[in-house]
Amino acid sequence: MKKGQPLFVIDQSPYIAAVDAAKAHVSTVRAALSSAQLNLDGKEKLYAQQMVGESDLLRARHAKEEANAQVETALAELESARIQLGYTTVCSPADGVIGMIEYRVGELVETDGDLHMVIFSDNKYLRAYGALSEETLSELLRDFNCNSTDELLEKLPPVTLYSNWGYQLEEKGHIDAISGTVEQDNGGTYIRASFHNPTEILRNGSNGYIELPYVRHNVIVIPQEAAVDINNKYIVYKVVDGKAVETEVTILSYNDGQNFVVTSGLEPGDVIIAEGAGFVEDGIEITEKKVKKGGNPS
Repeated sequence: MKKGQPLFVIDQSPYIAAVDAAKAHVSTVRAALSSAQLNLDGKEKLYAQQMVGESDLLRARHAKEEANAQVETALAELESARIQLGYTTVCSPADGVIGMIEYRVGELVETDGDLHMVIFSDNKYLRAYGALSEETLSELLRDFNCNSTDELLEKLPPVTLYSNWGYQLEEKGHIDAISGTVEQDNGGTYIRASFHNPTEILRNGSNGYIELPYVRHNVIVIPQEAAVDINNKYIVYKVVDGKAVETEVTILSYNDGQNFVVTSGLEPGDVIIAEGAGFVEDGIEITEKKVKKGGNPS
């Protein structure tokens, strides 16, 4: 579809009739204005000859002003009728594509109905919406040394958009909006990222996720399966003197879906149970497997 191209035409009959009635009304009040002007001209001549009083002249002037106001009102009504008639033709707001039309010819379209007439979209430019937890947003503000979300938007690096089936949008985008409120249903703050989508492989309504690159130096990274979530606390099992020792750790709230970044609770050189941590109990004996070069356990 091209911008300005008609999409739908609603029954115009009553609106055309309203325009015609408004035109007729304009003609009527204009005729009344002409009569009022002629009457005023006559009164002014008679007043100059002192054949009528000042009160007659004032009444004629007031009648002319009232007729003029009626003309202006009628013209406004005509313009309003023309605007309403214009609304009966629904045009494309921009270049783009439309979705499937749910209605059939003859069906009643209600303003508060569940169905849209049609969904229009420009797939060459995408906006992806997601949510950040309050904790994550707070950490981003702190880590990027920002005092406001506006400042954070300027400092955040470009982001990558992935579809649910793993397709990566070639062109990177930017997070350009962060909501100023927290949603009560999920406790998150909505964000919006914008992308160019020249191939139009991704379309309006597609689902996926946004990858925000984030670098932390001098931190410990562990597999997610090495940590057990117990009452919103993360536990890992260190191997100390051949036994599993339950250890609480603090992790970043954002991750890559496979690993956790540990900010406290572990030190470089600590040995942990990386697989099956959920089946481990504190104090059980652990047999450590050593791995030779080439990756074969001994």
